[in-house]
Amino acid sequence: MLVVEAASTYASSGSVGFEDFFGFFLAGIAIVAGIAFFFLTRKNAV
Repeated sequence: MLVVEAASTYASSGSVGFEDFFGFFLAGIAIVAGIAFFFLTRKNAV
C-alpha cells in the first residue's frame, strides 16, 4: 500500500491525466479481483 500512496502522490505532483488513469486502473483491478474471488468462493462452496 505504501508504494501505491507514493505513486499516487507522485502522479498528483506530475500530471492529472496520469493520476486519473492510475485511479481507474486500480479500480478496474479491484473489480476484476472481486468478481474472480466471488466465482472462486462460489465454485468451492458447491
